[in-house]
Amino acid sequence: MSKNLKVLSISSSYIDSKNKDLTFSASTSLLVGKLPSYKRFSNRYISLIKFTIPRLSYKPDSSYLYLYIENYQNTNACPSYINISTTLSNIDTASITWNNIANTSPVCSFNKKVPLKLSGEYIKINITNIICYWLTNNITQPIIILSTDSSLFNISSTSSCNPPFISILLNSNHHCPIQNCYNGSTGSLGCTPNIFNPALSQNYAAGEVIRYNDMFYLVTTNNPLGLPGNSIDFTLLSPIPQTTSITGATGPTGVTGPTATFDSQYAFFTTLGLNSTPLNSSGVTLELDVPIASDISNGITLDHSTNIITLAETGVYKISYIIIPLNQGTIPASNIYIKVLNPTPRILIGSQYVIQTSLTNAFPTIAGQAILPTTNPNTTLAVFASGASGTLFYRSISVIITKIA
Repeated sequence: MSKNLKVLSISSSYIDSKNKDLTFSASTSLLVGKLPSYKRFSNRYISLIKFTIPRLSYKPDSSYLYLYIENYQNTNACPSYINISTTLSNIDTASITWNNIANTSPVCSFNKKVPLKLSGEYIKINITNIICYWLTNNITQPIIILSTDSSLFNISSTSSCNPPFISILLNSNHHCPIQNCYNGSTGSLGCTPNIFNPALSQNYAAGEVIRYNDMFYLVTTNNPLGLPGNSIDFTLLSPIPQTTSITGATGPTGVTGPTATFDSQYAFFTTLGLNSTPLNSSGVTLELDVPIASDISNGITLDHSTNIITLAETGVYKISYIIIPLNQGTIPASNIYIKVLNPTPRILIGSQYVIQTSLTNAFPTIAGQAILPTTNPNTTLAVFASGASGTLFYRSISVIITKIA
């Protein structure tokens, strides 16, 4: 009999080849790859995702990594690939930078093809070989490394509404520790599943699989309280034994509800090359270019003369921007944000990137994103920058819009 175990990521971050001393662990989006055009001038991004793998009493039959693709840009007519790998190194996603990623040695590396124009959904990647590698090497907090030399992927991070997770299909017919199942040798734990002992509950940790009354449970918190089956500190993995009862009469069939429809929309606007925007305290729009037809849906338009974007349809949109500053001169103290202009002017919460004091080195990648629910057709918005004085110089700006509901 097979059981399915879902393991959520515990942290994530991305790193930037141009900003080698910075990490972006607080971002709700992960960047992987680089812009497909003007490759000589493009930053390269690598993302890292950390998990906590429980001690398993079952042998996994298969394991899959799920990544939510918010958007990706590719000017070629061919699908892109994401490289997936792992490492034995103990990586802290809150402090990893481009400078120290070189200290890791990726293993179990392989490529996953991503269909063209995939956005707003999860992709499923078979990582059974990586799971085996983690378990045989007793890696309890492993890292997934994502990279590519083509395209630029936006992937939801651990702190997003669609975090990465791993689904492990367990084979309950094999009750031996995973080290034994794969190495064929006798491990230190023997071949007996962990029997739950209430007197030792303070010794159990979140993620452990235990056995109680011939059923298997996942411990969901450290120092669990109560008994498996009666406490929220345990999640049942094996089915509840069936009991005999009388089946009641079948109720009447309800009225068929309306068929749900959802018209997905997306757009990618970008400006490449040297650009400059003089700042003032009231805010100015940043310059965007109209994309090629394959990078935009009919319901999203851009007025290049004003840099104002119009969302023709109602719905819920995820809007992200990425600005690569020019690596010279000074970045003035400034505030970059997404602002709705119509029907009700307002700055979107979460979209602001504030530079408190002017910068003369270690220029960061400027990024922000927000969720915009709108019940008004033809809602307008733009990316703004404001500051008391100075000019913002940048090599590129990209705006990605995805209708998610």
